[in-house]
Amino acid sequence: LVQGLGQPGAGEAIDGVETRLSNLHERVSQVLERAGIRLRAIRIRGVLAYEALRGEKAMPLREAFDEIASELGARQRLLGEEEALFFEEFLSGEVYEHLEARLRAATSLVQRTNSLLCSRPMTTGMQIRLRWQVAENAPPRTAEVVELPSRGVGVHDQAERQLLSEFLGHRLEDARTSDDPGALRERFLVALDYRQWFEFVVEFRNKGGRWKRLTRKAHGAGSGGQKAVMLHLPLFAAIGAFYESASPKSARMILLDEAFAGIDRETRGILMGLLRAFDLDFIMTSFDEWGFFSELDGLATYHLSRRPGIRGVHAERFLWDGERVPELAA
Repeated sequence: LVQGLGQPGAGEAIDGVETRLSNLHERVSQVLERAGIRLRAIRIRGVLAYEALRGEKAMPLREAFDEIASELGARQRLLGEEEALFFEEFLSGEVYEHLEARLRAATSLVQRTNSLLCSRPMTTGMQIRLRWQVAENAPPRTAEVVELPSRGVGVHDQAERQLLSEFLGHRLEDARTSDDPGALRERFLVALDYRQWFEFVVEFRNKGGRWKRLTRKAHGAGSGGQKAVMLHLPLFAAIGAFYESASPKSARMILLDEAFAGIDRETRGILMGLLRAFDLDFIMTSFDEWGFFSELDGLATYHLSRRPGIRGVHAERFLWDGERVPELAA
């Protein structure tokens, strides 16, 4: 409190000093409450003083601060022992094997997704692909660390173990100093969530051209239909990836409102084929789209109509099997 207060100004009244001290008291109390300590103002022979309360026990401030310092030292020693054990378990146990498996699975999923996207170029020849890369704001040396599990041979080299240990140490230190009010173990898990170290980048290329990053500027330069395609393809890929963790028997639903507006019919067929390739169950609303494309092997279309003054909506159901012109279904 005294250090934060500073020296009183020349001729400053005692009540002015006490006012500044009271304001500082409020700020310090917010910090000490995290350690279960409350400050109480008292007057001793007319002099403003403070004492600490831990539970119902009152003590001088110096004694309270000494207790906190002792407890912090004990916690640091305990955390040091737990971190050493954690590092060893991570480097040689199931945690590292799990991380290795997840990184390999993610890489494989991106490759399968890109295979589907690139195998269906648009009528203009344009292609879209995804790139899963270490994020620009990822912790230092993340690229080196995530490269280790991709080799699939474990971590045996001392230099590699040292790299991982330092990286994990920094992540756990970030967790300890985080302002997140959650438990320390939960903050550790967040700090070690490898998904936060990566980002997806959407790339495109025109027929015979080079791959370029899809930016706002590049998107804005395309035609209306091309703009829509650039947004639909990553959307389908994201939904397909999301359902990878779902049960094989679950619905893989995607809802599309006025989809494919401004896109020519041939390109619409390609997009419909991608919905089928990603095994997505879609419900689509449209003013003029019937959905009868050869790229689909089955579709139910409902034509809804109503007359003014009559309650209710009339629904006509048509079934498409990918070949025959549909007729009104019973």
